[in-house]
Amino acid sequence: MSRMASVLLSLATVPWLVESAKGQCLYEGRGSLDTPYGAGLPSDGKGVAVSGDWMAVGAPGINDYAGAVYLFVREASAWSHHSTITASDGAEGDWFGGAVALDGPHLVVGRSANQHSDDTAGAAYFFMLQGSNWTELQKVTPSTASENDYFGSAVDLEGEVAVIGAPDAGPEPFGPGSVYFFRFSGTSWVEEQELGSSTPEFDGNYGGSVSLSGDRAAIGAYRPLHGSVDIVAFDGSQWVVEQVLTAAEQQTRDYFGWSVALRDDRLLVGAIGADDTHESQGAAYLFEDNGNTWQRKKRFVSTTPFSLSSFGDSLALGEDIAFIGNRSDGGGAGAAFFLRRIGSQWKILERIGPSDGGQSLGQFADSVAIDGDTLVASSTMGTTFLVEPTSFCLDATPETPAAGQTLTFTTDIGLSSSAALLYLVDINNIPLFERLFLGQFDAQGMWSVDITVPPGLWFLTMQFQTLGRKPDGKLAFSNAVEVRF
Repeated sequence: MSRMASVLLSLATVPWLVESAKGQCLYEGRGSLDTPYGAGLPSDGKGVAVSGDWMAVGAPGINDYAGAVYLFVREASAWSHHSTITASDGAEGDWFGGAVALDGPHLVVGRSANQHSDDTAGAAYFFMLQGSNWTELQKVTPSTASENDYFGSAVDLEGEVAVIGAPDAGPEPFGPGSVYFFRFSGTSWVEEQELGSSTPEFDGNYGGSVSLSGDRAAIGAYRPLHGSVDIVAFDGSQWVVEQVLTAAEQQTRDYFGWSVALRDDRLLVGAIGADDTHESQGAAYLFEDNGNTWQRKKRFVSTTPFSLSSFGDSLALGEDIAFIGNRSDGGGAGAAFFLRRIGSQWKILERIGPSDGGQSLGQFADSVAIDGDTLVASSTMGTTFLVEPTSFCLDATPETPAAGQTLTFTTDIGLSSSAALLYLVDINNIPLFERLFLGQFDAQGMWSVDITVPPGLWFLTMQFQTLGRKPDGKLAFSNAVEVRF
C-alpha cells in the first residue's frame, strides 16, 4: 500500500468525491508594452505575433489608417521597442498591420484596406531580418486580384510557407473567398496556389481566418448561416482539402470558423456568436486528428459568461497550452483564458485580464499569440501584455473520481531531471507537512503520480503541494490543490 493511501485510509471509511481548486500558479502578467505613441490609439494591437526574441504588433489605425507595425525585441529577459515599419507605398486607408505573422527571420503583414481606402483588392508585405534590422523584401498581390477581395485580411507563416486569406474574393462583392499559398524561393516569395472553398457560397468569408502547421493548414469560413473549417494538406505538388469541419449544434450567426489555431494534430476553432448559458456568448472547439480523421474533443465556453461577449474571438495554440481571447469580456474590458493539457484532457485554468481591469484600454485579448512559454495578448488601444510562467503547477484529475478510481497528480514547469516531492499540507484548515511521494521531473519538466482512491473519507478537505525546482533552479512550492471529500 502506498504512503498516500495509508494516510487517507487512516482518516475515514466511507465513499467520497474529489474536486480540484487551482491557485493562480501558472502564468501571470509580466508587464506591458505600450506602442511608441503610448496607450490609447484605436486599433493599435489589432494583430500580434511572437517568435523567439521578436514580437510584431500591428497598428492599422494610425496615420489616417495607413497603418504600421511595431517591432519589439527581447534582450536579457526585457522587451523594448526596436523599430516601426510601414509599407513602402503606404496610403490612407490601407489598414497595414491588421494581420501579422512572424516566424524566424520572416515577417508577413496584411494590408487588407478598409472603408477609407480606394484600393480594396488588398496586398501583403514580406519583411526579412537582415542583421539586426527588418527590411521590406517584397509586396505581393494575388494573380486573380480584383476589387473588394480584401486580400491580406488573415495571414500565417511557418518556415518558408505562407498562407494569405482574401475572404471576399470572387466575381462580385461579398464573394465566397479564397486563400493563396506562397513559398519562399530563397530570394523571393512566389505564389504557389489559389484555393477556394470546397463549398463556395455568397458572402462565404473563406480565408477570413488561417493557420499553418507543417504541411497542413486550417482555413476558416465563418458564414452567417453555417460556418466551417477546411483542413488542407500539401501532397508534394498541391494543397488539397482533407476534411471539412463543422459544429453539429451551430445555429445562424454562430460564426464557426471566425478564428483558427492549428498545431500539429490539434486544432482550435472559434465561434464568437455561439449560444450557451447566454445568448451569443461565444465558444471554442477543440479537434484532434486520430490518424484517419479529425474528431471533435471538447467545447469550451467562458467561465465568466454574458451575452455578446465574443469568446473565441482570437486563439493561440502551443504544445500543451492555449489562449482563448474574449475581447468583450467584462463589458468591453476583455480577457484571455489560459488552457493547459493535463494528460489527455484540456482545461481552462485561468482567466487573465489587464492589470487595471481593462476599462481604460479596451478589448484586451483582441489578438493573442504563443511561442514556447511566452504568451502575448494585445489591446486595441495600444498596449500589449506579456504573460509568462511564474512557477510550476500542480493539478489533480479527474475532478470527481469515485472510490477505486485512479487519481493523478501532475506537476509541470519544473527543472528537467530534478527531484520533486508531493506533500499533504492541510486537513480541514489545520496545517501539517506530510511527505507522500518523491519523484523526478522528466525531460519536459513534468512529473506525474497515480494513486488508487481508497473508500471511507467524509467531510474532509485536504490540500496538496509539490516542492521542487523551477527551470531557473530556484526551490519553490507549486500552487495548492484542494481535494474535498
